[in-house]
Amino acid sequence: MALVGYLSHAGDETLIYREIMKLWPELEELKGFGFPHLVGSARIEGGRVVEFEAEIVLMRGLRESIVDDAGIIDFVVPIEKSSGPEYLVKKLSELLGV
Repeated sequence: MALVGYLSHAGDETLIYREIMKLWPELEELKGFGFPHLVGSARIEGGRVVEFEAEIVLMRGLRESIVDDAGIIDFVVPIEKSSGPEYLVKKLSELLGV
């Protein structure tokens, strides 16, 4: 369930959206107990996302965390499937500060 995207010329939110859309079909097929979360990391340089890696995992409870370590931001974000990928992109962009 992993995805790696190297982001370049367009706006960060548009690029993050494209990468999340690649994962969205996997979310539709998830079976099992737990809450879906987007877990991954993003490398930020000059206020822009230059590397983005994430996967969808099921967790027993809802968690949200962000850890910034010298421009590499690790994140865990709950996915509200009914809100659609646009909501997830907006939330993630706000958390990453891009």
